Amino acid sequence: MDSLESKVAVITGAASGIGLGMAREFGREGMRVVLSDISEESLNHAVIELQSDGIECFGQITDVRSGVAVEALAQPLSIPSGRCMWFATTPGLSHSVGSGNSPKRTGPGRSTSVCGV
Repeated sequence: MDSLESKVAVITGAASGIGLGMAREFGREGMRVVLSDISEESLNHAVIELQSDGIECFGQITDVRSGVAVEALAQPLSIPSGRCMWFATTPGLSHSVGSGNSPKRTGPGRSTSVCGV
């Protein structure tokens, strides 16, 4: 298996639950993690928690009900020092990201999508 070191994971719904768990595990594997959530307070708490564990991460508020907001999250300026390897949504909507870092809505039944980059 290829190393995840220095690759980037973008996770929505990352302030708690499955999203936070995914962010923690990806970070432990050496990935840089972009945590995204609709709740600023919860998101800030999650970022501080992971950073205190030595995980390279930052938070960005995003409402996944807005395709424009998800597309903005996937833009290169939102993703620090690397290209997105994972773009995972955990609140019930899934977006896949193609070679242009443009998310495509894939439906409510799927929870994660692998970037096509």
